[in-house]
Amino acid sequence: MTEETLSDVLTVNGITITMYAGTIVKIDEAIGGFSKLDDLPVNPELQSKLVDAIVAKYDEDGNRDGYLISPFTIKSADFQKIYEWGLKHYEVFILNSSTKTMKMLKNIQTGIMGSQTNS
Repeated sequence: MTEETLSDVLTVNGITITMYAGTIVKIDEAIGGFSKLDDLPVNPELQSKLVDAIVAKYDEDGNRDGYLISPFTIKSADFQKIYEWGLKHYEVFILNSSTKTMKMLKNIQTGIMGSQTNS
């Protein structure tokens, strides 16, 4: 699944799940942040938390309001599909935002150095 083909919508058993920016924040909270990514491959509890964050319903303020799909009844194959889809969205978000932030910081640093040279 490449970034070009990564859809913001996933349908599982006739239920449509939409990936929102807020959901990515919920994924980050569920797994304990970027620093915990190394634990995901060997930690089924973290994997379940990631999927749980994706299938949860949220109100307009980001408060949990039930589930689109009950996490307990997700079939193994569907769990893997949701997990991989959510993790890919998280990866793309982190890579894109990190790259853009680094470029912005470099521009700021270059601007500061240039203004100091001109002073």
